Amino acid sequence: MVILRKLILALSIVGMAVGSGYSLPIEPDETNKVVLNIDGFKSSKGQAIISVHDNEETFLDIATALKSWTQPIKDTKMRVVIDSLLSGEYAISVIHDEDKDGKLKQWFFVGPPKEGVGISQNQPGIPKFDKSKFVLTDEDLEFDIKIKYIGKKGK
Repeated sequence: MVILRKLILALSIVGMAVGSGYSLPIEPDETNKVVLNIDGFKSSKGQAIISVHDNEETFLDIATALKSWTQPIKDTKMRVVIDSLLSGEYAISVIHDEDKDGKLKQWFFVGPPKEGVGISQNQPGIPKFDKSKFVLTDEDLEFDIKIKYIGKKGK
């Protein structure tokens, strides 16, 4: 009897949601994955911070990225699979967070980075979303990202 009451309650909640114009969340049918071959870490000290961005406003901001996570570094290179991305334009940034503080260290707060960085499309110069973006359609993608140490002498 208790199970029947719970079932009726659940069905009535779903009925109210549908009747009120509210739709239950549905997982997207078509998602793709991106495989990254990241190379150039100078050491396995620290961690990698990988961020996926879908617009210029959030580009390079870890806190507002579409997806962002840390991953241990075991060698000078790593392979990362990012799945469940819908078709669209994206740019990816990778930081060698050597001190594990969760952010990119820079000279004088705005100057060149003290830690290694890499971006999709490996464009030289100051990273920009338009130069770093790639288009994900109905196929999986695989590409390389090279970590560079700009603010260090001799690197």
